[in-house]
Amino acid sequence: MGTGKKLYYAPLNAHRVSEHFSLQAFAVPAIIPRAHSGSHPIKIGELANMSVDAKAEIVIERPRSEVAKIMFDPKCDKLWIGGLTNVFPLTSGLLKTGSRVNRDGSFHGRQYSAQVLVVKDEPDKMLELSSDEPFELKTKYELEDVDGGTRVKLRVQGIVEHQYKMPPVAFTKLVAESLNNDLKKLKRHAEM
Repeated sequence: MGTGKKLYYAPLNAHRVSEHFSLQAFAVPAIIPRAHSGSHPIKIGELANMSVDAKAEIVIERPRSEVAKIMFDPKCDKLWIGGLTNVFPLTSGLLKTGSRVNRDGSFHGRQYSAQVLVVKDEPDKMLELSSDEPFELKTKYELEDVDGGTRVKLRVQGIVEHQYKMPPVAFTKLVAESLNNDLKKLKRHAEM
């Protein structure tokens, strides 16, 4: 690194479960620079990049193929993903490896225009997407058959720079709550 600073890690955890969904929020080790002895220490409130790892899941009372038709169709993104204002698929059909989508929206009061790339897929089961906005992130959609429907899991992992001025655990909780709200909207839409 060449900065003369040591890095310390600060893991933080939170977990909540109910009958219909599981919400897990935890910040994977956030890199907090600490100065070597003899130099000025980092002041409380000084910003550093943080890592985010947020998860949410829900059971939808519909077959996996029906849920996948909504989740894997970029034309349906605005139906269930909060904060989106425009979605522009750059490839036709359902999302699969190599598909690209531009998404415009806002997150926590900040406008963004994201370029989304599908990096891995299993038809009707899983998508992994990478995106440059609203922060550098990787998103994973997982669908599995369960009694009475489909368990849907979302996971967002990323590196957040200084654009969101809040503690890592608070930001991770915000992302997890957003994922949970998205899944509730997806459930309402899919079960109509």
